Order: sequence, then structure tokens, then C-alpha cells
Amino acid sequence: RNFGASTMPADPRLLKRWEILERLLSEAGEQIIGSEQHSWLKEYIEYNEFGLALDVLDEAGAACQVNAEYWRLLKKAAEVMGDERRKAFQRKFQQARIAAAP
Repeated sequence: RNFGASTMPADPRLLKRWEILERLLSEAGEQIIGSEQHSWLKEYIEYNEFGLALDVLDEAGAACQVNAEYWRLLKKAAEVMGDERRKAFQRKFQQARIAAAP
């Protein structure tokens, strides 16, 4: 992604975190394409509002049919952000894996 000069973080580690978050959140967003939340998600990611993007994905996960990988991606994003919801996402990931087991 080519961040504009005005939004480009000076710290290369921050830029790397942004790139990782964008990838994780966008990949999770592929499971909610067509939902009302997806258009908000794209906008939040575009403006580096990753906390809001995570909120939207959390909400969408309850309203849409998503798989365990979705929750794993949210957990990873929360870890990168240092967000306490990572534990809740871990539980949702485990529950989805159990539900999907034959």
C-alpha cells in the first residue's frame, strides 16, 4: 500500500504494524463482503482507523456467518494492536473450531 506523505508514519516499525494490520483486517473482511459492515470496514482501514475496523469486524462476526479463521485473524490483529479483546477473540476462535469439527 502506498501511504500518502501526510499519513506516512516516521517510524518504520509503525509502518510495518500498519501494513500487518491492514492485511489481517482486510483478510477477515473478505468473509463479510456484502454486509453493511463491509463498507464501513473498508473506509476505516483506508484511514488507518484500525480500532474502529476491529469494532466493525467484531460486530459483523456476530451477525454474519464466519469461520474460525476469521476469529484467528481478529485475535492476531488485536495482538498487534495490544488490544485486550485478543482473549475474547481467542475464545471465539476455539468455539468456532469446535463447532466446525466433524
